[in-house]
Amino acid sequence: MRRLWDNVFEHSFHLKQTAPALTDRTYRSLVERFFLRWTKPRLGEWVLKLDIYNESTWTKYAYYFMQRGLDVAYVDVSRTLIEMARRRMMNDGLYGKAHPILADFRSLPFRPESFGVACSFGSIEHVREWRTCLEEQRNATKTGGCVIVGVPNVQNLWMRYWSCRFFSKVGVLEKLTSP
Repeated sequence: MRRLWDNVFEHSFHLKQTAPALTDRTYRSLVERFFLRWTKPRLGEWVLKLDIYNESTWTKYAYYFMQRGLDVAYVDVSRTLIEMARRRMMNDGLYGKAHPILADFRSLPFRPESFGVACSFGSIEHVREWRTCLEEQRNATKTGGCVIVGVPNVQNLWMRYWSCRFFSKVGVLEKLTSP
């Protein structure tokens, strides 16, 4: 799995962008609205985020929590993505609140009830063991905490699911992301 995500790093157009696109700003705004509506973490509580891809790109949606003084533990299998995100967070002055951990989110290295919030967007659908990932997030979240998971919506024609299926059929997806 590490080789897969390091390969994504080498071929992802999102990671080569030099500024946020309109879609990045829109996506971040959408996710932050979820956070505002569904989460009420208190100072001192930690947030768990599966993968660090968004902080390696321009969406950076977990900045929402760090900018409010909360610590965020990121779990990712790619050392390369962690290093890229770490550099970006240092440049943005938020690295002291970010805690990247090289691990597989199918088996989280945390005690039960360690986090006030756990979130993942566009992560768990990449593994067959997605139910295990949900259970791992639930176990790592405190009783009364919040787990937010977003995956591509198959009923929305304009979302990622259908474009990925199309690009896969024409043979372009493998060149872009090597899934």
